Amino acid sequence: MAIAFEESAPKDRFMIVYTGSCPLGPTEVVVDLDGSDGALVFDVAEGGPGVDVFQPVDVILGAEDIAAISEVKDGDRSVTIRFDRMMPMQHAAFTIDVDDTTGARPTVIAGAEINGAKARVLQAGGGVLEGTFGTDARARVAIPGCLS
Repeated sequence: MAIAFEESAPKDRFMIVYTGSCPLGPTEVVVDLDGSDGALVFDVAEGGPGVDVFQPVDVILGAEDIAAISEVKDGDRSVTIRFDRMMPMQHAAFTIDVDDTTGARPTVIAGAEINGAKARVLQAGGGVLEGTFGTDARARVAIPGCLS
């Protein structure tokens, strides 16, 4: 599974691509900003720890494949996307505002700021698999037995 972050104004984007070769049953993908070098947060409402523009979660690709998406409150650091099933090369994407809370460049997030954030994949009965975002703003999570 590959999860990519793309900085954009006014909405930032996360793209999820299931790169494995076998179908998956119920699966949750968690984007967890805790531990990111920029102390990143989701800025979804006016006020709170974010700055300037705020944007709520908006699914822009693959909505028909997403069973649910967790509620994200202003200042939260994680979001969970649940799929009933995932097929090889399935894509999904959502937009949301991400802000840096270290004071460096709060509204423009570079790869170095998301470095250290986590992507987790939870499968029914399969445990938790994890990948870490690097300075390239990408995280990879290997799915055993699916050649991902």
